[in-house]
Amino acid sequence: MTTNLGTTKIVRFDEFGDADVLKLEEEPISELAGNEVRIRIEAMSLNRADALFRSNKYVIQPTFPRSRIGTDAAGVIVAVGNDVKVLEVGDRVIAGLGFDMSKYGTHGETAILPAEFVHRYPDFLTPAEAASINNPFVTAWGALIDQGEMNEGDHVVITAASSSVGVAAIQLARAVGAIPIAVTRSGKKRHALLDAGAAHVVVTENVDLGERVREITGGNGARLVFDAVGGKTLEALDGIAGNRSIVFLYGAFDLGSPPVPMIPAITKEIRIWGYMVYSVHNSPERLKRAFGYIYDTMRTKGMRPVIDKVFPLSEYAEAHRYLESNEQVGRVVVTV
Repeated sequence: MTTNLGTTKIVRFDEFGDADVLKLEEEPISELAGNEVRIRIEAMSLNRADALFRSNKYVIQPTFPRSRIGTDAAGVIVAVGNDVKVLEVGDRVIAGLGFDMSKYGTHGETAILPAEFVHRYPDFLTPAEAASINNPFVTAWGALIDQGEMNEGDHVVITAASSSVGVAAIQLARAVGAIPIAVTRSGKKRHALLDAGAAHVVVTENVDLGERVREITGGNGARLVFDAVGGKTLEALDGIAGNRSIVFLYGAFDLGSPPVPMIPAITKEIRIWGYMVYSVHNSPERLKRAFGYIYDTMRTKGMRPVIDKVFPLSEYAEAHRYLESNEQVGRVVVTV
């Protein structure tokens, strides 16, 4: 016998395309499987991956019809399945990564998730802040802190610096005493990036990236490069990377990436490291360390997500359009 649990509004789409394909629809609330929890969503944030998923440009493809969308979200558990032992009704939680977004997408008034992808968050964060943590800060932590062992005094080049991941990387660098060098295409974002904690901002429409980084670092190059672009970043590798530096490639905004410059890569013994945040989420031990580090740094050093703009759920498609305008510095958040 099926119980009438009422209805809820959720975001779905039935075809690839721009933000116009997104629909806010009302549907019956589903029963829970034994391993699932139901979350009343309070805030959600947009990732570049959401727009790529919607337009069939992501590494994961949606399943039609009626694909759901969204990963990062924060809310309160309102029901738990019979097999769930760790989480309880009333817990304030965020969604993890790695679930089937078409089936379990979190963007809407409510979301159902397998309990393994649900994590409590501390009381000192607002729902909008909590919804803004997972993808940006865990991504930056996994590369720069866990693998790159970023430390005081390290020069760190951060491309696509105005993205939510870029801003999180700037904040983590500042927290450990490293020297974040933010790279952006437009001078319009210079002041916002300095406000976010960047020690230097390199505007690539005005200066040569390699020459400017070489100048900032006294000719030594940066020990760490955190790159979501490819293309021109690799072209400037000789200037931006120092001896035995690590270049983390976690995105490819510039799909026309050239071959790696072999001579500087060999002579400087540069390590080029392909990286995805899923490697952290696929390891419960690493993910626990990530959240522990991030929350502790926020608690003790006042680090917080930078939220650029907040939209109501009724303007969800408009939030996607704003994300794709590339005008933001930090997170685009939607509240319920």
